[in-house]
Amino acid sequence: MTVCSLSAGPKYFEKALYALKKNDVDGIPELLRRIDVFIELQKPSNAEKRKLFNQYGFKNPSLINALIKSVCI
Repeated sequence: MTVCSLSAGPKYFEKALYALKKNDVDGIPELLRRIDVFIELQKPSNAEKRKLFNQYGFKNPSLINALIKSVCI
């Protein structure tokens, strides 16, 4: 049986894993051996961010707009 492991996330996630490996952090080499494919996810659009904030109960449009401009997600 063949098993393929993948990791999906922003590019900085992959870079961070390799930095941890370079710094000899326990368990990271084993984790990276198990990941066959990295899939880079694009940042969410402002509309997606707005929906996310709404789902978490943010109601103030001015606050939401400020957060959308400042949050690096």
